[in-house]
Amino acid sequence: DSAAIKEFQVERTADRRTATISWKHVPGAQGYFVHWGTDPDELYAACEVLEPSVTLGLFSADEDYYFRVDSFNESGVTKGK
Repeated sequence: DSAAIKEFQVERTADRRTATISWKHVPGAQGYFVHWGTDPDELYAACEVLEPSVTLGLFSADEDYYFRVDSFNESGVTKGK
């Protein structure tokens, strides 16, 4: 398995509709799943990326969002914090 993502940064633009999520590459990871939602227990939206950052323009300006970044490789997925 790949290592877990323990820390990442989220930077939202001034209008809050776009966010860049970034983290350090973890050993063994072939890619990452970025999950988000408006409730920390309901991170139902997700995207797959191969690099340790992504910019998304999918957010409502008036909502707060929660995120989790999982790493994956051919052995499976390691949930992040």
